[in-house]
Amino acid sequence: MTAKPRVALFIDAENASAKYVQDYLRRCGELGKLTIARCYGGAAGLKRWDKAMKDHHIVPMQTSPGAAKENASDFALTIDVVSLLHRGLFDHAVIASSDADFMQLAIHIREQGKGIDGLGESKATKPLQSAFDKFTIIPAAAPKRAPAPKPSSAPAKKLASAPAIDTAMLLDIYRKLSANGKAVTPRVFGTELSVKMPNYKKGHRTLENFLRHSGLFKIENGVIRPLD
Repeated sequence: MTAKPRVALFIDAENASAKYVQDYLRRCGELGKLTIARCYGGAAGLKRWDKAMKDHHIVPMQTSPGAAKENASDFALTIDVVSLLHRGLFDHAVIASSDADFMQLAIHIREQGKGIDGLGESKATKPLQSAFDKFTIIPAAAPKRAPAPKPSSAPAKKLASAPAIDTAMLLDIYRKLSANGKAVTPRVFGTELSVKMPNYKKGHRTLENFLRHSGLFKIENGVIRPLD
């Protein structure tokens, strides 16, 4: 049975967040067997990692109080990685940091034929990310949501279906109103039509449309006349 690659995790406590420790450990487990886990920082930085280190057996590597320089922990981490690398104590290293100062360290590990992964935030520079075999952004970016569909405009109201036109009734009304040669006005015709067919405008909107759709009459000079 082939032994799993030995994985060493190096955490920059000043740069990486303890709330993502499970993500760091999960990636290490995907790469092989975690045999070294160390967290580097000053007293304040390590304090934020106190619970995570205790829960997951990560060894604290505190920078000496006398080393007050801002990047003292970076130097300590780099020295340890190089020392363990050349003693042959890991097959694959994982550095949890977004600090571009570790770019040369990643390149050196690669040159020695060992695997090197990076874990950091999206603020990590592209040159830093490309120095690793793989650089995983943690936390992972939330998937982009598809834009919400624009509310469709209200469907156009359909015209109410028009009732059938009773041409015989229309002719009777016209004959009655035009007896003795009287001119039939739209107002008079509409009044009579409303009695016999109250909903005659349904689907036609106006009396003029109704008469035109009947194919019997037209309105000309304010008077209803039969079509020729």
